Formats: sequence, C-alpha cells, structure tokens
Amino acid sequence: MSASRLETLRRRLEADPGSAAFAALAEEYRRLGRHAEAIELCEEGLQRHPDYASARVTLGCSLLEIGEVERARHQLQLALDRAPDNLAARRALDQVTLAAGGRSRADEERDGGTAASAPAPEPDSVRPRTTELNRPTLDALEAFLRGIESRRHDDQAS
Repeated sequence: MSASRLETLRRRLEADPGSAAFAALAEEYRRLGRHAEAIELCEEGLQRHPDYASARVTLGCSLLEIGEVERARHQLQLALDRAPDNLAARRALDQVTLAAGGRSRADEERDGGTAASAPAPEPDSVRPRTTELNRPTLDALEAFLRGIESRRHDDQAS
C-alpha cells in the first residue's frame, strides 16, 4: 500500500464523510497493523452504514488482532447475518473460534461434528510452511471479495 493510496482514501472520506469509503481506508489501516485506527473508523462508519458486511469483517479482524475475541465474534456474526455467503467473514469467524480454543467450521464439517474423529495435529514443522504458501493467495482472495462488496455497496448507495 502506497502512501499516495492512503492519502487518496483519506481525501475521499474527507470530501464525503457519510460515504462508504471509510471501509477501504479502515481495511488498509488494518493491513498496516494500525488496528486502533481501523476499529475507530469502522465503528464510526458502521453507525451510518450498519449493513456494510465487509466493514464488519474488517472491524472483526482488527478486534481479533488486539485480542478482543468476543467483540470480534459478534461483529463477524453480524457480517454473516447480513451476507451469509461472505467468505472472508466465515474464514475470520473460524479464526475467532480457533483463538477461543474451539474447532473451526471446516473441522466440524469434515469430522461430522465429532471430536473423536479429529485427525492428529500437523507437525509444527509443516504448519508454518503451509500457512506461508497459502497466505498470499488468501489475502488476494479476501481483497478481491472486499472490493466486490465495496463496489456493490457503493452501487446500492448511488
């Protein structure tokens, strides 16, 4: 993310504080690790745009990053209530469940909901490499989906 892109998003929001542009700026703040700014921006923007599911995902992910697991769970569930097919919300909610010591939805579905059939955990030497290989693809997919959601929301607001 370039500084000029951040500045463009800031100016866009300043020009129209009631617009849905807050979500794109908040997502960039989240990606930069500026979680407090992302949270504040999302909370303010969601007061005007409560059905903006992607903004709730950004808020939930930022809350999770700072350890606010239950608040993150609440925001992500609200996102799924508004957009049940939101892949980023489902994935983030799985991360919340794992952070809280539970089993992910994928594990539950694979195992038929029974803990007895859970596979042995991956060796630590394999897990980081798998995550490393998949992270760029997952990040790109999430950004793509948020972009679609943002455009759809902007079209509906017009």
